[in-house]
Amino acid sequence: MNGDTRYTRLAANLCGLAAGLMLLVLAASAFIRIEHNGCANIAFPATLSMMFRVMHRVAASAVGMLLIMVSYFVLNSRPVLRSRRALLLMLWVLTIFLALLGRYTAGGTLPAIVIGNVVAGMALAALFWRLRLSFVAPALWQRPERSLHALAGASRSLAAFQIWLGSWSAGLAATIECRSLSAVGDLVLWPGGAAWRALNPFAPARGASQAALQAMHWLTALHAASAILVVATVVLLCRRLRHAAGHLQRHCPALLALLAMQVMLGLVMMVGGRILLAGVLHNIVAALLLVKLVDIHFRLRRR
Repeated sequence: MNGDTRYTRLAANLCGLAAGLMLLVLAASAFIRIEHNGCANIAFPATLSMMFRVMHRVAASAVGMLLIMVSYFVLNSRPVLRSRRALLLMLWVLTIFLALLGRYTAGGTLPAIVIGNVVAGMALAALFWRLRLSFVAPALWQRPERSLHALAGASRSLAAFQIWLGSWSAGLAATIECRSLSAVGDLVLWPGGAAWRALNPFAPARGASQAALQAMHWLTALHAASAILVVATVVLLCRRLRHAAGHLQRHCPALLALLAMQVMLGLVMMVGGRILLAGVLHNIVAALLLVKLVDIHFRLRRR
C-alpha cells in the first residue's frame, strides 16, 4: 500500500462515509429520545417509530463494519503515522463504549445515558472526519500565524463544550414529562441545594418537581450564554480567515450558515418547546458545525 493513492482515496472515502452514517445515527437517536418523552407534538404511527429504531441499529452496525475496514488501511499504510493510530484507538474506544451503552442501558432515563450517547456520537463523527483528513494530501494546507490556529482550536473546544451542555439539558429534559417542561420555575442566578441535586446526571428521574424545573431553566440559560461565546469566536474566526488564510475563505459561508441555522433552531426550541423536527435538526447541525470546525482547525495546523 506504500504510495498507492487509490488505497489512500478509498480509506478517506470510507472515513467520510462513516462520519455521514454517524449523522444518521444521531438523527435517529434524537427522534427516538424526543418521541419517547411524548414531545413529538404529532401522533406518529408505531411503524414509523419502529423504522427509526431499525434505521438506528442498521446505521450503527454499518459504522462498526466501516471501522473494521478503516482499521485495515490504517494499520497497513506506510509510512506509519502515530497520529492515525491514536485516532483509530480513540474511534475503537468510543465505538465499544456506545455499543455497551446501547446494550445495557436501553430504555434508561438517566441524563448520563443521554450525555454519553450524544457526546460520544458526535465525537465519533468528528474523529472519523479528522482521520479522513489525515489521508488527504496536505499540499493545499495553510501555514498560518499561531494565533489563528489557536482561535480555531478555541472555537472547536467551545463548540464541543456547547454540545456537552446541550446533551446535559436534553438528558435532564428526558426525565421530565413534556407537558411540564413549559412550567416556569423560580428563575435564579445560582441554583439551590435541591436544584444542584436535580442536576446530577446519575440521579434517577424525580418528575417535574420545582427543583428539577429550576435546574432545567438554569441549565438552559447556561447553554444559551455559552452559545453567545460560540457565535463570537466563530464569527471572529471567519473574519480572520477572510484576511489571513487564503483558500480557506471558501469555508466561511458554510460555517456561518451552520452557525445561523443552529442559533435559529435553538431559539425555536426555547420558545416553542421540544419540537421534534427542531430537536432532530438541532442535533444534526451541531454535529456538522463541530465537524466543520475540526476540519478548519486541522487545515490550519503548523507543520
